[in-house]
Amino acid sequence: MSKKTLIGMLNLAKEHGLVNPNCFEYEYNIAKLGNGEIFCFSIEYWPNNRRFDELGKFIEPKVVAIPPNIQTEFNEYATRIIEC
Repeated sequence: MSKKTLIGMLNLAKEHGLVNPNCFEYEYNIAKLGNGEIFCFSIEYWPNNRRFDELGKFIEPKVVAIPPNIQTEFNEYATRIIEC
């Protein structure tokens, strides 16, 4: 997996206001559809950049759907990630 591609996706999300500009703890929900197309459904991120609290309990991430106007760009990045 290309680190540059992951950072590109994160920068795109930040550019479009999907995640906090200071975010660095995140995941993407990507799937390969029945027709072979790679699709990025959403971004999960932790606004405080921590997945666990002080007691070790998992903090639920915020989930943001990819807007239709930039879906193609995210799918292109996701395809590069899957193909690596």
